[in-house]
Amino acid sequence: MTTIDAIRFPRLKLGLFLFLFLFLFLFLFLAGMLGVVALTVTVLPQVLGDASLPVPSWLVLVASITQSGLLVALVVWLGVSLAPKVGLTAPAFEAAVTP
Repeated sequence: MTTIDAIRFPRLKLGLFLFLFLFLFLFLFLAGMLGVVALTVTVLPQVLGDASLPVPSWLVLVASITQSGLLVALVVWLGVSLAPKVGLTAPAFEAAVTP
């Protein structure tokens, strides 16, 4: 089966679109989370310093990464779903996820 068959069969075209959408989302999400984890692990201990907290510092670290991860997931999902409608593309990332 080729990509030309996908054009003739709308259901196959939808499956191919969802496949590429999912892989582009995961690739961009992982790239964003790499930055979130690197920044949180390096900056948060410096910001907290010797401050006395009612919870352990590892819990603050996990909560910060989780919150940032949810925001990154939301923004990546919005970007991947809305970018084609306004003509924006990410050629390098799309080339990386295209089989």
